[in-house]
Parts: sequence; structure tokens; C-alpha cells
Amino acid sequence: MVLRMVAWLLAYSTWVQAQQVSDAHPSLLFSHTDLSKLRERVERPPYSDWWSTVRTRAQNGLPADAPERTKARLAKSLAFVYLMTADETWAQQALAVMRETRFPPRGGDMGQPHNEGELVAHYALAYDMIQAYAAANDTVALREIRTILAEEATRIEEGIVVAQINLGLTKLNIRLHETPHLDNWHIRAYAGLGIAALALRDHPDAPAWSQRARDLVVRSLNLQIDPQSGAYAEGPFYARYSADVYLPYGIALRRVEGRDLFAETPVHAMHQWSFNLRLPNGRRPNIDDGHLDDFYGHYLASIAENGGAFRWDWEHNTNGLYVRQFSEMDAIALFDDGVAATAPTGEPTVFMPSGGDAVFRSDWTEDATYLLLRGENGRPRSSGAAHEHPDETSFLLYAAKEMLALDAGYIDFTHHAKVNRAGNHNLVLVDGAGPPLRTAQGELIGAGNDAFIEGTFISENGDYAEVHTSYAGVDFRRRMLFVDKQYFLVADHLHSDIERAYEWRLHGNGGGTSGGTYARENGLARWTRSRGELLVFLPNRPGRSFAEIDTLHSFEAGQEQTHTTLRVQQRGANDHYLAVLYPRAIDAPTPTFTALSVSSGEGVRIAVDGRDDIAWTKHDSAETTAVAHLRSDGSFGWLSPSEPLGDELRFVVHDATYLSRTDATGANVDYFTSSRAADVSLSIAPERIAGFVRGPDEGYTLRFPIEREVRVGQATFNGQLLETRQDSGSVYLQLAGEGDIDLVLVAGESAAPQPLLLRGADLVGTFGPFLAQNGRERLFITYQNGLSGHIPERAAQNRADTICRLYGRAEAIDWLAMPSLTFSEPTLTQVTDTGLQIRNGRGQLEVNSRGRVLGPNKYFSITCSADSYTAGKRTARRLVNSPALETAYPNPFNSEVTIRFVLDASSAGEVALYNAAGQRVRTLATGLLHSGVHRLVWDGRDADGRPAATGIYLVSLRTETQHTSQKITLIR
Repeated sequence: MVLRMVAWLLAYSTWVQAQQVSDAHPSLLFSHTDLSKLRERVERPPYSDWWSTVRTRAQNGLPADAPERTKARLAKSLAFVYLMTADETWAQQALAVMRETRFPPRGGDMGQPHNEGELVAHYALAYDMIQAYAAANDTVALREIRTILAEEATRIEEGIVVAQINLGLTKLNIRLHETPHLDNWHIRAYAGLGIAALALRDHPDAPAWSQRARDLVVRSLNLQIDPQSGAYAEGPFYARYSADVYLPYGIALRRVEGRDLFAETPVHAMHQWSFNLRLPNGRRPNIDDGHLDDFYGHYLASIAENGGAFRWDWEHNTNGLYVRQFSEMDAIALFDDGVAATAPTGEPTVFMPSGGDAVFRSDWTEDATYLLLRGENGRPRSSGAAHEHPDETSFLLYAAKEMLALDAGYIDFTHHAKVNRAGNHNLVLVDGAGPPLRTAQGELIGAGNDAFIEGTFISENGDYAEVHTSYAGVDFRRRMLFVDKQYFLVADHLHSDIERAYEWRLHGNGGGTSGGTYARENGLARWTRSRGELLVFLPNRPGRSFAEIDTLHSFEAGQEQTHTTLRVQQRGANDHYLAVLYPRAIDAPTPTFTALSVSSGEGVRIAVDGRDDIAWTKHDSAETTAVAHLRSDGSFGWLSPSEPLGDELRFVVHDATYLSRTDATGANVDYFTSSRAADVSLSIAPERIAGFVRGPDEGYTLRFPIEREVRVGQATFNGQLLETRQDSGSVYLQLAGEGDIDLVLVAGESAAPQPLLLRGADLVGTFGPFLAQNGRERLFITYQNGLSGHIPERAAQNRADTICRLYGRAEAIDWLAMPSLTFSEPTLTQVTDTGLQIRNGRGQLEVNSRGRVLGPNKYFSITCSADSYTAGKRTARRLVNSPALETAYPNPFNSEVTIRFVLDASSAGEVALYNAAGQRVRTLATGLLHSGVHRLVWDGRDADGRPAATGIYLVSLRTETQHTSQKITLIR
């Protein structure tokens, strides 16, 4: 016992010494020195509006039959009014209400633990505001309210009983801190305890309270929040609900102890995620168990680095400045209106694959078109537990200041089963079922299967994402293209071993009791509201039927409304759907839709305001599809205009090796071809080919027909551009990976490639001349004075006739280590007369008959000319001088990835890894980095040795003068 007491005293002493402010009160939200500033604030907007609410509440006093929770809330308002007015009447009323407050230790009922945590926070903040007055004027009252707060803090710290297990002779109590799952209950309850511990920081038990609070709040936030995207597993409503208490707790903790809760948890990432999810009207979508909701700008404008953006978000809300009831005092104390609102300048479409959210947005204005596509996996899905919905592949759509395609939302927890089924979402049912709901002893414990947002890109033609998942024995891939940031194409591919009954559902905000109207004519459904409407068109086909059903949804707490759901039914094994989602303002032009005859697929023509687009999808079992005058082997495509009007043609195709058309003579004309299946979004005009392309990281070749008198004046690609060449009528691009591409076409003859001259330091390793044979002639491979030359045998005898030089584009020259040429006495293998191979135990280099390097050194080509052999002894000049990151390999990776880079000169620098939220995950190298080749291996763990989550990471190489980076993908 004595030892325990000594240990406790030491712990308490250490804790007290760690305090960074005195025990003066108030101190949690503001200090005594701030009072003059706050008294000035309440005289002007927006503070005066909040002050009016607080003062009116105080003047109304306590109703006769007020519940205990009202007392805790009112006490905070009374104490604040006293500090603003210096009228002791308010202080006396505050003390009277606080002395009458009965928390559960005194028999009162504060509701469930999450409510209890918020109420003890209000009470503790009231204590902080009134403590100085009570200490000077009413020590009896001070002891009483101090005892009440301490009793409640002890109750929470020891553990609120949330369940009992009957063991026969006895019952086992399960306390809140002992539950295996941590969620908003824990965050709110223990953040409230933390505020109480800070208010009573001179109490002997405060260290234990504080330790329990920090531990549970930090662990709960870390469980609920995906660290990369910031996605909160229980959805944006419960993220805000948790913030009711963790935000004032975190601010108080930083003020009193100097400890930064926000740096210890990924809450800043969660705040950005909430911002990214915002609807154009400023509200948060009602996904998972959640209402249409808001978030706190008055807190975030002060604590976030980009506080101006959060102020802009807060002020651009159709509901006005959101401040939770009874927290107006927080807003007056913490909101700094000197922080200027900053409108977003970044790309309005935001993809957050690790969190399972793809946000399509036309712009950042209130008139924007918006669609949220769902694809949760891992923590963002599994940690949602009872608040999770089976909504994989579902979406909601907002446009023309109206919710047009809705999500089911949340009535309340007692009634959430009415709206949380798969059929309540915009997805495909299989034999009447969707993603699963999981229960234990009759209670919901989780929902859905993992789904993955993949293949995203943003381009001038449109923004694109796909979501991949499996449920009910079927593999699903939903493709979503936001065409010209105007309308959406949805292509669903379904794969099953046996025939199934499929039902494609869309929940529009019209019909039923929702206030809008619904009508359908054949395959065109229309949901109309006062400011806008949603047109949805699916081509009809044999075996497909259309029907409707009224379904329940909820936007606000306790609300139960109905709307009309479109049901498109068909049977099949491997099957597909193609749908057009066309939102429009009431006064905007109305499109017309026409189903097109398509071989092995579906097609539709979308005509509006003189424009004529074509979209199609291909059945996966077919090798090619034909629609109108087009042919392609792509799974999905879009083209505008269908008959070129003017000089520009725009198209998007996925998983395609070609797109072609039939001209007036019946001849087949290619728009492009690819050596490997690629995703392509391009605009083609006589003077330019530009857009986005994605293909295999190991390389692929795109070919575009061009006029004979045209040449490529400039080619850029922010993936890997390995080679650009052309012949009469075509330009060829050898690429690797994905990125934006831009080819400037100019009149004139093709320019000859320029030789790349190398000095000895640019190559690694040495070997002398040796012999190779490719079927037609024998070649000497030499390495002298830094030059690797391929010399025909007959020329090698007098060493004067011919030399083969290395060529490459300037942008690639900073990668000169050429690992496949660092061989010691390699073995050369004779191949066919199409080329030769150089091999040893480390790898293989291939050179084809045109001199093209096919092996790892894809940046370079080899060309022979009649220059003297002595040309190889020239001193080279480097065309660039910057650090170079080679392509990380493998990428994507599972367990480890190799990162190579080359420095032209020694420099201080570092190589670091960052997650998608911009947070540093690990530093791989720092300090003096020597010139030459460097090889680093990342084992997929963070700086603390913990496995990093699945997602996209950024490798950053920074020196004293240069900075370069590349993306890598970790897949667990």
C-alpha cells in the first residue's frame, strides 16, 4: 500500500510539474486577460448574434421541469454572461444551477455515455469560468460544485457500465473503456472527462482522469480515421458529432498542458476529408448512418494551418454559420475573424481511394454539379461497425441547388434499420440481395464488403473513377465518367459463374412524399424539383424490364420521407448496364437520348444544344464492339462529336488497344492504336494531341495517324516518355505508366534525333570489347572512354568505318546509370536476325534491328552511322543537371519497393515518404548525398515500424537546389 502511495505521489508530482500554465481560471477556452477582447467582440457581428442567443437563454432561466442535462448546459451560459457583464447576479444563478445538477453518482440521468460526456464538458467549462468568483465569494458553493464534477469524473474514469453478461450466479459488467470497438461514444465521453480533468487539474485524482481521457480519445480517433484520406469510418455526421467534444478538449489540452492532441491523431486529415466531401451548398452528405450535416468553421479557422479555407467553407453554407447549441460561447472565444476566408483554388474533383470516396465536382460554387461515389475498404468500412451501410458502388448526386439522386440517410439509431439496407442505395441487387449486413445477437455490427476506388484520372474530357467489389457471388466493376463536368456516364460490368437476377436501382429525389415529381417513358426516367431535375436513361433491350417502387429516406433527424426508385431488371451471368445521368437546371436545354444498335454491348446518343455525343459499353466476352461508325475493343467509351464538327475530336476509351471509324468510302481509319490495353482520354486537333493516357508500367506504344507534312514539334508526358518517332503518316510514342500528354504538331519535315554524348562518369562498370552475332553480321560491343559502341565486325578490323551511338531524349538523360550495361564479361546469346540479346546473371538487354533498346534501358535507342570510331572518345556534355528518380520497382508493391536515384553532384538533401494527406511517413535518407547512383528499399513501414496502410504515397527527393517526386502505391 505504501509503495502504491509513493508511486502515486511521484506520478502526481511529475504531472503537476508538467503543467505549463498556472491554476488560474478561466483558462480552458480563454483567460482572464482575454475578457476585454471578448467584451468588445460581443458588440459586433457575428459574435453579437451568438451573444444574443446566450444572453436570452440566461434570461429565460431554468424551466420548472427541466431535465438534468438542461442544468449543465444552462450553467455554462450563465457563467459566461457573468464574465461578459461583471453582474454578480449571473454568477450566483450559475452556482445555484450547478449545485442543483445531479449527475448519475447523485441519481440523475444524463442519457447514454456519449451525451454524458458532452454534458460533463459543459459543466467543467462552466466551472472553469465561475471558479474565480466562487473562490472569492462563496467557498461553500465552490466545494460543492467541485465535488459534483469530481464524482462524475471518477465515474467515467472507473468505467460506465454499457452491458451486462449473465453468468448464472453472477453478472459480468462490461464498462465503456473495456469494449473491443471504439467509436463516437468513447471520443465524446472521454473528451468530456479530459475537460473535467483540466478544470480540476489541482485535484489528487486528476492525473488518472487525464491519462484515461487522453488514452481513449487518441485510440478512438486513430481507430475511426483513415490516416491517409482522413475518412471517418462512421461517416461525416458522427465525425461532426465527435468533434462536439474533442475539439474543445483538444484546444483546452493545448492551452493548459501544451500537448497537441491534433498532432497525435489524424484529425487534421479528417477535417480536410470533411471539407472535400462538402456539397455545393456547404452541407455534408448523409452517407452511412448520418443526416445532412455541417461542420465547425469557428474552431477550424483558428487551429488549422489552412484556417482561411475552413472559414470559407463555414461561411458558404445555406444554413448560415453553424455553431452547435450551447457552444456559442466557444465561438465567441475562439473564432478569429481576422483570419481571412480563402476560396478553394485546387481541382474541384477530389479522389480519396484509401477512404473509399470519389468526389466529382464541376467547380467550387454553390451552383456546382456534384457526385459522390462510394468504395470503402479496410478501416473506413470495418470501423464503422453498427453505423456502416452496405453502400459499395452507390452514389448520390447534387446539382442545380437540389439533391437529385439521394442516399438513404439516417432517421435515428432506433429506426436506422428502415434505411440502411442495400436496397436503399444506388447499386445493383443480385437475386434481391446486395452487400451484406452483419449482426450478432440480433444487433447490427457491420455492413458491406470491401470495395476499391481505382483507375482515377482528371482530364479536359471528363473526370473518371471506377469502383470494384464483390458480393452475393458476383464481381462488380462500376465505371463513372463525368463528361465535360456536365453529365455522368455509368457503365456497370457484372461477372458471375451462373445466371442471376440483377436489379439496377436509382433513388431519385422525387415522387412519394419528397416534394418532387417522378415520371418515366420507356427507358427515360425523370425526377423533377423546383430548381432542377435528373434525367436517367438506360437503353432498352430484350429481357430488360423497367419498374418503380416508393422507398424511404431521411435527410434530418427523425424524418421519414418517401421517394420513387427506378428498378431496371434483367437476367444473366456476365452482364452489363449503361446509364446516362443528366442533371439540369430547369431553364437549361433538355437533352434527347437515343439507344444505338451495338454489337456485343450497349450504346446511346446524347444530343443537346447542337452537340451530339456517343457512349457505349462492350460485353466482356466480346473481342470488339461496333457502334454507329465506330469500332473499338475497349470496355467502355465516349466520343464527341460523333461526326467531327470542325477540326477537333474528343474521346475516352478504357482497356482499349484501338479506336477507329469507318469513313465515307468504307475504309477503316484509326483514331489511335496501342500495343497494350490502355485508358485514353484525348483531344485530337490538326495542331495538337493532348489529354491523359494510362498503360502498363513496363511500357506500351501509342500510334496516332497524322498528315505526312506534319511532324512532332514538342512532346511531353508526365509519366515516362521513352521514345518519340514518326514515319510517313503516323507518330509513335513509347510510354510507360500514366500521365497527362501533350504533342504539339507543326508543319515541316521530321527532325533527326540528336546524339547523346556521354562521359565516363555517366556509366557504371567496365568491360572490354567482345563479339556478338545477330544472324546477319557480327557486332563488337565496346566500352571505351565512357561510350558503349556497337561496331560491325568488318569495321572493327580497321576501327574506322562505323560506330553505333546512344540516343535519348533530353528529359531522360539524368538517368544514366544504365544498370543493364554494368555487366562484367557478359554472355552474348545469338538470336534471330530481328535483334540481339546481352545477358548475364543480373539481367538482359535487348536491341532490335532498328537499334531500339527493348530491355530495362527504355529511355534510349542505338543508331549506327558512318562516323569515325574515334568519335567515341569525345568528351561529353550533360544536357541536364538535376536529381533524377528512376521508376520505383515494383509499383504497385506489397512488401517492399526499391527506389533508385542519381545525383550529378554531391549535395545535402533527403529522401522522404509522404501519404496522400501530405503527412511525412518516413525518412529514408538525409544529410550529405554523394554523386552517383543510390538505391534505397522501403519495407512499407512508417517511422515507428508500423505497417503503412494501403494507398498512394509520394517519394520526395530534395537537394539544396532541386526537388523531384514520384507516386508509388502500396497494396496490402
